[in-house]
Amino acid sequence: MGKYAKQILERFTRELSASRESADLPGELQDEFDAVDPLWDVESLVEDDYDPMHAVYACSHNATTLFVEAVSRFPELAVWREAIEAAQDEYTPEGPPISPLTGSFFWSWAIYDFRIGRSTDTMALCQLVANDVIRLGGLDLNALENLALSRMGIYEQIGHKGDLIRLQELVTGATFDCHCPTDYSGNRGELWYVRLADSLDPETAPYSIMITTPYILVETKKSDWVSYLQRAMPKLKGESVAERLYDLLKHGRDRFQWHEFVFQGYVDATSEVVYLTGIPDRPETLPHA
Repeated sequence: MGKYAKQILERFTRELSASRESADLPGELQDEFDAVDPLWDVESLVEDDYDPMHAVYACSHNATTLFVEAVSRFPELAVWREAIEAAQDEYTPEGPPISPLTGSFFWSWAIYDFRIGRSTDTMALCQLVANDVIRLGGLDLNALENLALSRMGIYEQIGHKGDLIRLQELVTGATFDCHCPTDYSGNRGELWYVRLADSLDPETAPYSIMITTPYILVETKKSDWVSYLQRAMPKLKGESVAERLYDLLKHGRDRFQWHEFVFQGYVDATSEVVYLTGIPDRPETLPHA
């Protein structure tokens, strides 16, 4: 626990009154949750044809977004708010040119990856630390923990398993059966840059969920990306290849490395996917570098 998570926990604990102790959350956070659209629940999303596990993750992300909206107003987290507002201005402009950073990409990074100030705290970690007050349990807590640990990854599409997409991670060779909420299934040999969240119930639902709109990496070869990852990983922390790969893809060599890659490598987009090209450390391959 870093200083920001500790400060949020202390604030929540301090603000709990004896009369609200058994039922409610502190002030502004309770107001945020009271304002939730009653249709935004797992059952309603499943009735609207969401995959059940995707529905749990969608609701978990929505709840965490409400948490973030509330606590980002606190003076303790002004450093997060100011940094994210500046990143929004830089990378997600509201008018032309339209940003290739999707909302799912940007906000997953802002909540689950972005380190606050000089700490290793993220907003998701702040929420997990404050869970004695928030009192998530069961699948809700499991979903938040998985999202907090999630990262973008680079995978090769290696086929299908029924309605699921089979992805194999570059470098580690780990394979994943995945549900893609945009319904894009792709083709064998494609390279995907996407965030996966682990199964919430491996026995009955042994597959991962794609949390972000898939970015498809075109006009580059698998060997190009493996070479890049092997060049970049030794400069990062971690005792194992898997740990260094995790650090590279979750945090980058600097906090905006992957934003810059998406911005500079943008080629095209549909309602289901975004297409990128180039290699991050070879600017001559990036069309907008």
